Amino acid sequence: MPFFYTQQDGTSIRTPALAEPVAPGASKDSPVVPVILGNSIHCLQMSKAMFTRGVNVQPIVHPAVEENAARLRFFISATHTEEQIRYTIQAMVEELERIGSDCPAPVAAAGGQL
Repeated sequence: MPFFYTQQDGTSIRTPALAEPVAPGASKDSPVVPVILGNSIHCLQMSKAMFTRGVNVQPIVHPAVEENAARLRFFISATHTEEQIRYTIQAMVEELERIGSDCPAPVAAAGGQL
């Protein structure tokens, strides 16, 4: 199961992703957590949808990365609560469903899980 990492009082906190469709890319021990969607348009749609739900996530799209590596880039800090992270994961699952079945499930970036 993939995990998000944050630092709080010098200790790593592992928060499991609640839903299989949301798979963070490789970013072990980093506050930057990519979620690979592999489609620039879907990344832009997801970023906008998440913003309307109170989540600030940056889309990284072609030509900055290859099209199949288009991703959402989350920045997690020690001030984020587990509840906020869980809310974000659930919101992503719901928005992925809303965007449609033509949106592939996110996959882990090269290097595997967190």
